[in-house]
Amino acid sequence: MASDLNATRQEYYKAPIKLVADRHLRRSAVEQLTGLSRSTIYDLMAKGQFPRPVRLTAKAVAWPESSIVAWLAARTSA
Repeated sequence: MASDLNATRQEYYKAPIKLVADRHLRRSAVEQLTGLSRSTIYDLMAKGQFPRPVRLTAKAVAWPESSIVAWLAARTSA
């Protein structure tokens, strides 16, 4: 039993660690990345066709970069 536990621990510590940090983009960066205007971004969000931002503080929001990149990838494949 103890040898099984040690083998499991050894495999666990050999596994590569993948840290994925998702940056959050403010509106101006989203506009630059997508080429869309502010009004178009909010219009698409209202229609459910663009990712929604996450709230950072009471007055600040940002979009996860991965959601914007995924949205762009879906647009290019369509």
